Amino acid sequence: MKQKENSKIYILGFLIFLFIIQSYIPVFKEALSYSGSSDFHWAPAKCAFNGINHYQAFIIGDKTCKIFMTQFGDYLQAFYVVMYPFTLLEWEMAKAAWLIVNIFFLILITNMISKKLDLDLNEKLISYFFVFFCITTKINFIMGQQALFVLFFLILPFLKESKKNYFFAGLCYVKYNIGYALFLYLVVNKKYKSLALTLIPIIIGWLFYAYITKSPLILSIFDPLFLLLKNFQILNGLNHKFIATPFINFTDNYNLNLIIIVLLIFVFNFLILTKISKIKDNLTKVSLISLLILISFPHWSHDYIILIPLFIISLKNFFSHIIYKINMIVCIYFLHLHKVFHDYTVKFLNFINVDDQYIVLFGNTYPYINILILIICLGINLLNNDYAKTSKNEILNH
Repeated sequence: MKQKENSKIYILGFLIFLFIIQSYIPVFKEALSYSGSSDFHWAPAKCAFNGINHYQAFIIGDKTCKIFMTQFGDYLQAFYVVMYPFTLLEWEMAKAAWLIVNIFFLILITNMISKKLDLDLNEKLISYFFVFFCITTKINFIMGQQALFVLFFLILPFLKESKKNYFFAGLCYVKYNIGYALFLYLVVNKKYKSLALTLIPIIIGWLFYAYITKSPLILSIFDPLFLLLKNFQILNGLNHKFIATPFINFTDNYNLNLIIIVLLIFVFNFLILTKISKIKDNLTKVSLISLLILISFPHWSHDYIILIPLFIISLKNFFSHIIYKINMIVCIYFLHLHKVFHDYTVKFLNFINVDDQYIVLFGNTYPYINILILIICLGINLLNNDYAKTSKNEILNH
């Protein structure tokens, strides 16, 4: 009887696999098209290994190293050093290789979390089906985003604390609007040795980048920051909605506003991370840290992919506490439905001939609604954090 049930599950799994493959044909085509994988930072890495400091080149508008598509090149130096193998390939082959790597990261992340939580076969099938089927994943693949790369290294020390995992976790710092949270978490918990380990790959990357581009060693530390500030102004980044948005026009001085915002965000993060640190289960910690990250800094919708750990842990413990049901709804909304909801709401408002000013008002208000949902979800989890102490995950770990 059990063998028969398992056979049905395997058949279902195979059908799900075929369905995912079929649904991914247009995704692969778009990712590999002329305009596909536009966010994959191949061009900056190519410049670096041609001996050009791409940060300075982008800042001064040097035509020998121009911004390619939306590859603005403002990650930390270590990322472009790690990208060396892709610079050996032409653009068309490089983005195909990066697509394969992104798929590998998604499988690896899902598998590691599933193994840690001891998911049964049904739960594994649901996890894989959802993380591959959701719109946010497809957006990451189409755009050639680096969010899965960063998420993989971010979760390593929360899956297993070891010197090796802390060392490699440092690579999540390359995308600092996500990786910063690990740095602050280690500071809050006074894990200074682990913190030092995470900084090693970043320091090595900075030194090697300065060497191959013949850049001034000390000054080159600040190159990513200077380019980020330039890109922020070009993209009007401070108008991207996040928790500190109300302070954008706090004074008439742009730089002063930026300093105020950063200070407020760091104080807010210290307070929340102190609360999160009291939770015993490590996967719950990194899941709530992901919510904090999305609240604290401006993010495009592709970064919602970092909610995968929260989705899987909520699936595992779905029937054990109402918090997991709330978390599941929030994850499904952000990973799959938020874009659909926005687009179809706009279409509906146009269909019923709503005045354009109200449609614009909805468009301006919608990001605040998303931030509010994330804040409420994080708040509910923190106010009811006793659930994490008795979750199935912790029982299994003991």
